[in-house]
Amino acid sequence: MNTNLRNHPPRRQQGVSTLLIAMLLLAILTIITLFAARYGVNEQRTSGNEYRYKMAFHAAETGLHQSLEYVKLNTMTMLSTATGGWLDPVAMQWQPCSTATTMDPDPCLAGPSNQRAGMYRYVGGTNGVLPVSDAIPADALDMIGEFDAGYASYATLCRLDMTIPESPQCALTPTTDSGEFYITVVSRGTIENENAVATVKQSFGTFHLLGRSPDAPLIAAGTSIGLGNAEIVPNPDAGGPGIPISIWSAGDAQISAMGSFETCHLGEWLNNYGNPAPSSQDVLNGICASCSCSGVSLDYGMLSGHKGGDKYEGEDIIDIDSNSSDATPKVMDAQNFPSDLFAYTFGVSRDNAVEYLTQYATQINSCAALDGTSSGLYWVTGADASCSLPDIVGSLTGPVVLVSDVPVSGSGNKKQFFGVIFVRETAGTDAFTLNGGQIYGSVVLEGGGQLHGSPSIVYNKAVLANIRNSPGFVRYGPIPGSWSDSLQ
Repeated sequence: MNTNLRNHPPRRQQGVSTLLIAMLLLAILTIITLFAARYGVNEQRTSGNEYRYKMAFHAAETGLHQSLEYVKLNTMTMLSTATGGWLDPVAMQWQPCSTATTMDPDPCLAGPSNQRAGMYRYVGGTNGVLPVSDAIPADALDMIGEFDAGYASYATLCRLDMTIPESPQCALTPTTDSGEFYITVVSRGTIENENAVATVKQSFGTFHLLGRSPDAPLIAAGTSIGLGNAEIVPNPDAGGPGIPISIWSAGDAQISAMGSFETCHLGEWLNNYGNPAPSSQDVLNGICASCSCSGVSLDYGMLSGHKGGDKYEGEDIIDIDSNSSDATPKVMDAQNFPSDLFAYTFGVSRDNAVEYLTQYATQINSCAALDGTSSGLYWVTGADASCSLPDIVGSLTGPVVLVSDVPVSGSGNKKQFFGVIFVRETAGTDAFTLNGGQIYGSVVLEGGGQLHGSPSIVYNKAVLANIRNSPGFVRYGPIPGSWSDSLQ
């Protein structure tokens, strides 16, 4: 037997197992790499989509704010029923939300479902889009970053019926219309050729700088007021339907035996004109440069003034003079005269008058800064302030509310002021001197004082109504909780 022969096991091929492990690891790394690459691409796409959406969102937000400014500029027009107004029955630019529509988006869906029946949608523009671009530069929004951006905005109107003040309701024709309303703007931003769209909406309520229209053409808080040679045309319904009031005073409205003070109805005032004669449109507007109460007799339109050589105090003067009225029956002394005329006129206490005027009024040092194009709330103040009225201040459709810390004066029969003159008690006793000219609206004297000269103060309902609706007197504020980045 050959003892050199031995059993040797076969040699193991260890290189094969190493190769298999290496290949397995390579496959795992490849899978991880492919997964990471795919995840990175998805992340990049997601980030890109989010970026484009943010750009569209910014465009929508821009549209929201620019549309609000457009609404502010068109406050009078959008609430007007006259020719060209958005509520003109012949060419309505507001459509009831109860009317079916193919608009996309339908802005009515942005409003509360229980109020939609009383709301309007704007349909005056192409496809119901607010024509904001008509009022802003063409390039105000055309690029965001490297993207072509744009927006389209839509609006709804809710006119508030205040029959139940604690629970105002949207109404197409409010039973109790105090002029309150709110607007909802829906803005849809887009990025051209990127399929990116974002929608935002917000509602904006309104408040008025003039708390209420004065109830009489002349209101004075002083203990006595001299009337001089003034002429006053009353508010025909201040004391109730058909009960005129020319003067409402906390003191004695004194008709001087030497003066030519007189009050008369608007019709008699308009019919008693000189040169130039008022046009038919002036008569409709209650405006006349040459009209006068002078010569109107007691039995044909004169309310208070002089009857022959005697002075006559009629029922249109509500003052405090121990019931010495000459009217039959006698007019009782003024009751419930406002203790705070600033609060009565503006809805803000006199203690907060300076803060209020600083925030909302245009401050001027001289009334020379005013003219026929002026409109809004102005405050004459300052150490060397003065107020001599120019020939024309404001207009029928764009009146002025002038608050003055100093006496107000003026001279000239051609002077015309449209709006309300509020002279603060800081002006002293000689608060108002106007030798000729007309005030269409109301004069409020916080400290009383004397009327000097021969002003005509004509209570003009159209002017006072336009104060509430004029853009210069309306302020908008966002309604809390109304902003959303979805239509419904």
